[in-house]
Amino acid sequence: GPSSLEAPDLYYIGVNVGKDRIKAQEWYRKAAEQGNISAQYNLASLDFGDKSQLSRDEKCRWLTSAANMGHVEAQYRLGVGYKEGIDLVADHAAAVHWFTKAAEADHDMAQLNLGRMYELGESVAQDKVEACRWYRRSAEQGNARAKAVLSTVYLSEHASLRNPAEGLRLLREAAEMGDCQAQFRLGLEFRLGDNGLEVDLGRAMVWLRKAADQGHADAQCFVGQCFRDGQGVDLDVEQAAAWFRKAAEQGMAEAQFHLGQILNSQSLSVGPRASPEAVKWIRMAAEQGYALAQCGLAELHLNGDGGEMDLKESAAWIRKAAAQGLPVAVHTMAMMLYSGIGLSQDRPEAVRLIAQLMEREHAATKDKDMTEYVRGESHAFMAQALLTGQDVAMDVRAGMRHLRLAAELHHALSQTRLGGLYLVGEGVPQDSRKGITWLRRAAAQGDPMAEASKKLEFAAGSDGLGRMVGKALLEAVRGDAEAQC
Repeated sequence: GPSSLEAPDLYYIGVNVGKDRIKAQEWYRKAAEQGNISAQYNLASLDFGDKSQLSRDEKCRWLTSAANMGHVEAQYRLGVGYKEGIDLVADHAAAVHWFTKAAEADHDMAQLNLGRMYELGESVAQDKVEACRWYRRSAEQGNARAKAVLSTVYLSEHASLRNPAEGLRLLREAAEMGDCQAQFRLGLEFRLGDNGLEVDLGRAMVWLRKAADQGHADAQCFVGQCFRDGQGVDLDVEQAAAWFRKAAEQGMAEAQFHLGQILNSQSLSVGPRASPEAVKWIRMAAEQGYALAQCGLAELHLNGDGGEMDLKESAAWIRKAAAQGLPVAVHTMAMMLYSGIGLSQDRPEAVRLIAQLMEREHAATKDKDMTEYVRGESHAFMAQALLTGQDVAMDVRAGMRHLRLAAELHHALSQTRLGGLYLVGEGVPQDSRKGITWLRRAAAQGDPMAEASKKLEFAAGSDGLGRMVGKALLEAVRGDAEAQC
């Protein structure tokens, strides 16, 4: 109770005496000078007001004195100060020393921080096993963050430490204790169905929302995506924009881009140009180096959607995005080089860039940025170049392979072209039925030239008619393909 408080505590808190921090500091100093370690710690740690704050050197002297005398919290505070450079010159070796002292006295946060230093090899030999030992000791004391961090190790690909069942148990415990990073990660586990969990978009949304409600920017962005795509919740673009905005205002580039895209779509649905706010958010993301936003900003400048058309600015942003290897940006840059729109015409360089994308395709099939659209357009481009011998040596066999791949990737013009080739028997055995099938697939996507397939049922039964129709169709398709390139 209050009667057990020492004089400096009474003055600092204001129990039975008037609250007087200057007088409290005087009493703390007297006790500290007599070797009272609690007074030394309080003298270094408490806020005595702007006019009577201790200097950094004096704070460090009293904190170090208390730590040397075994004050565990002082040892931990010194560890943090040396690690982060807070009121002290950063010194990771000193941080390890003081964290170890406090960790050995069962200070859970010191154990967590010491584990991190062993995991990262900061002024100690990197040792994941030793890191786990300290994480485990902290977790056993109920530290939610330590449980979350330890779960990350158990769910990693590190063979000797991997333990998915234990990792998920700790992750769930940390999430239930309110750790927002654990809540976010548990939401992702349910969203992706990793580590033995079944995909459950509803439960994923529950945990992502808990983390988002605590201000976790990544979670807010994911919640926005869930509302935008209708995953685990009813599709709601307004809710999506609201959550993207929360993360965007925290400076998250991905959320800024998604918010800009939604606002852009909304403004273009009612007028000819993107709203200034849409352009603002996309530009903010682009200036942070977010490649999709750089590509989006390039498109706005190319089409004049954000104001006047500016080909130079469009080319500058597409170069930035392409330099990061974003497939859609590389493809767009290649088309600009091929056409000479926005960039000086350089068709061989355009072909080289598309060929590089094709080389990456197999390795990039798991890369969400290597979209079906980019793959289809790139195969169609290479098919046109190889089948006509434009800017590359003609290679009908390779061209047909690219054309078929483009068609299978739902590239409508390629489907129409392949249908025409089957009708004619050029590059493939003549087969009117296959020709009609490919034309039907193109027509289903709205390709106007393929619409004629609906009226060409008779061609399947007459090779002569099929060839005649196919030749006319191919002439039109080749002209369209050249124009698109």
